[in-house]
Amino acid sequence: MTSWSIDLPNPAASERLAKAVAAQLQPGMVIGLVGELGSGKTTLVRALARHLDVPEDCFVCSPTFTLIHEYPGRLPLYHMDAYRLRSPGEFADLAPHDYFASSGITVIEWADRVADHLPKERLMIELHITGPEQRRAVLSATGERYVRLLHSIRQGLETLCS
Repeated sequence: MTSWSIDLPNPAASERLAKAVAAQLQPGMVIGLVGELGSGKTTLVRALARHLDVPEDCFVCSPTFTLIHEYPGRLPLYHMDAYRLRSPGEFADLAPHDYFASSGITVIEWADRVADHLPKERLMIELHITGPEQRRAVLSATGERYVRLLHSIRQGLETLCS
């Protein structure tokens, strides 16, 4: 596993992170999001959606009650939420592997609650609240494809910030 952390001093920095991630995503990739309530998980998914060219009339919101939202875009975006699930088995009942094997991008909020049902190879993003608008993102890549993705994200951010 390869990890990297970045401080996000304001919402614009979070937007740049989402842009760098979206630019490097390939069909079938899986991203797990972890963080306390209010840490910015859904906000990050909204920004990813913008940079995956999800139409503006598709309002991206937390799928806490519906569990899965599907959005069209340059790559389809499958947005899942494990917050209200009573057990990891309920996540398995949603047939997430069908989404993982698709040509879209799957993003799972509260991924730590269903970690045993996620692909071994994936990108995890932990969001930590460090101030009223400040966050720290810790990106962890497991598997060669995702390690390359993480390196490309870092390079993309360096380009966006220079």
